[in-house]
Amino acid sequence: KVEVTSTSIDHEMGRIEDPCNVLLLKMDIEGYEPAVLKGAEATLSSVPNVICLMEFDTKYIAKGGVDPE
Repeated sequence: KVEVTSTSIDHEMGRIEDPCNVLLLKMDIEGYEPAVLKGAEATLSSVPNVICLMEFDTKYIAKGGVDPE
């Protein structure tokens, strides 16, 4: 078992004094992509340009507790 500390994108973006015009996300988090996007709602809606590179497997998303459909 490995414990990993985590934070949210919204929390980290809130720490930046100068607002960004572009946000680039690269996500490979084995099924928790929906949770990350949910935790980034404020940031994603406030940044005019968002680029997201995401690889995912529907089996892992289901194991993460979200219906992949």
